[in-house]
Amino acid sequence: MIEYYDKLSQGYDELYGAEQREKYEFLKDWLSSLKGSILDVGSGTGIINEFIKPDVLTDSSLGMLSRAEGTRVVCDARFLPFKDKSFDNITCFTVLQDIIDKKRVVKELERVCSDKLIITILKKLKSREELELLFNDFKIADFKEQAKDYCFLLKVLK
Repeated sequence: MIEYYDKLSQGYDELYGAEQREKYEFLKDWLSSLKGSILDVGSGTGIINEFIKPDVLTDSSLGMLSRAEGTRVVCDARFLPFKDKSFDNITCFTVLQDIIDKKRVVKELERVCSDKLIITILKKLKSREELELLFNDFKIADFKEQAKDYCFLLKVLK
């Protein structure tokens, strides 16, 4: 999968940029509500920078992340190289469909986050109810639905 995204990185914005921008625009009220530090997991080429400025952008693809601006860390979302509760907020747009061990990623996001998590997941992945089972360690604060995505605003349970 990493090799696929490394190859795709040169044309990613042309192929999927408009779709990603549409997601960020759709959730701009959630994004603007984030206070404190922000980690973006699965940053790709860093399109999110047009809407908010995460403190750290991560992706497993060096090719994708090399096109992003800001503090960047190449890493696997299952093993985030950050201390517990090191970010107030996390954004994670259109990532889980590429991950086999989704529960492991969600546990990592919960470990590193101290307040809010915004996550979007392609509908074709699973039903909303099945996805909600991944979020047992969070309170679902809000939910929105787009044509292709389920969007969750989650609060970390203290």
